[in-house]
Amino acid sequence: MILQYCTTPSRTHQTGPAAWGWRRNVRRGAVIVAGWIAIMATGCARLEETSSVDAVHGDADTHAGFVIRNMAMLNRLYAEGYEPKPFVVDLDGGSAPIQTLIRPKAISAATGRLGLSGLSSARQVNRLHQYVLSNYAFVPEPLAWRPPEETVSLGRGDCKNLSLLLISLLASAGLEARGAISHGHMWVEVRVEDHWRILELDGDQEWGRIYRIPGFYDLPLYRIYPDRSEKRRRLAVPR
Repeated sequence: MILQYCTTPSRTHQTGPAAWGWRRNVRRGAVIVAGWIAIMATGCARLEETSSVDAVHGDADTHAGFVIRNMAMLNRLYAEGYEPKPFVVDLDGGSAPIQTLIRPKAISAATGRLGLSGLSSARQVNRLHQYVLSNYAFVPEPLAWRPPEETVSLGRGDCKNLSLLLISLLASAGLEARGAISHGHMWVEVRVEDHWRILELDGDQEWGRIYRIPGFYDLPLYRIYPDRSEKRRRLAVPR
């Protein structure tokens, strides 16, 4: 199994540990290098776990088929349980665990301005989610991992950077939140009244069709908590 970038026009998401180790992957062969060059020409990259180097091109239906195959592959190779696994990202100053980009204290002032005091946990979640959706533009950022205060300053981000901002806001409000990464996408899950609620930050209707594929949000490859990361346990003998 290799790690592969998959493309679609004007959209960008990433997943898997090789969002930081892609340089090592492209050294594996000229085929991957050639594919990488072609992909970068599109201005959009999606990092997926797959068992082939077949490129994924075109419309949402094409990518929907890829997601379904990817889900089946993950379920074949990985157990439903999770185990601790560091999730390291490339920053301007070097590599660091993704937890360095979850910073509740750094954006606590923004949380305080949103009038959360006295609201139920469900209404706090709604207000914080809507704040991010309403105030930050969704833009492709294929290789940029940013701390939440930088996202606040720029007023934009992709699924991973907006998710890191929302996790930081939720944690600053005292709510239990985590990120989830799978199928070329990152989203947020927050615990409300003893269940985990999914918070999506990509409002595009076409991509919403992909996210509504049954099982899309179930058993993500990675779970990212403010204090640790976990990955689905690899099966000793793939089914």
